[in-house]
Amino acid sequence: MTLSRKRIMIAGLIMCVALVSGCVASVSPDEIGLRVNLLTGAVSEMPPSDFSFYNILTERIVIYSLVSETYSMSSVTALTWDGQHVEIDVRLVYRVDEARVRNLYIRWGAEYREQLIRPILRTVVRDFAASLEAAALYETWQTEFAPPVETVLAERLSAEGLLVETVEITDVRFSEEFTQAVTAATRAAEAMRTAEAARATAQALASRAAEMTATPTPGS
Repeated sequence: MTLSRKRIMIAGLIMCVALVSGCVASVSPDEIGLRVNLLTGAVSEMPPSDFSFYNILTERIVIYSLVSETYSMSSVTALTWDGQHVEIDVRLVYRVDEARVRNLYIRWGAEYREQLIRPILRTVVRDFAASLEAAALYETWQTEFAPPVETVLAERLSAEGLLVETVEITDVRFSEEFTQAVTAATRAAEAMRTAEAARATAQALASRAAEMTATPTPGS
């Protein structure tokens, strides 16, 4: 066998391996696959399997994970009801709804995180921040911000094929001027409470002293 024939055979073998590897898709039990016909646009589901053959010229395989995933957004800018600028960090834990994965692909494709999750999450966070005064948001964001955001987000994303598990507001940052004003107000309130407590103590002591003075001693 000549050298040229050997090279041709090796090149042919490499091409066959590449062709076969390009026509095989594997879907694990915690995934769901979609077979997309590039000619007709038809989309069908693929059951979990070690491998499935497909034609790379006429088909595309899209695989979605069914396990929980996390999507985080930092510094979502928003305005409170009274016009204060805030920056909000939010974390979403979700998973793909197996029953609606076909709808998810048809409407949003494989890039649903940036095209679907990001704009909806940003809008819902901004809308809720706009419903609160800055002082209320400052006092309650750690406990009362996430639940209503989660409720609205779950409703909107479930219709698209995503199931919301949890929403967490990890941080809210206010302007320096607002933070300084809140700090000053807090200190003033604490000083007032301290003064009132001292006044009450002095009055109690004065009343006690007056009672002792007014009470006659035995034998008087």
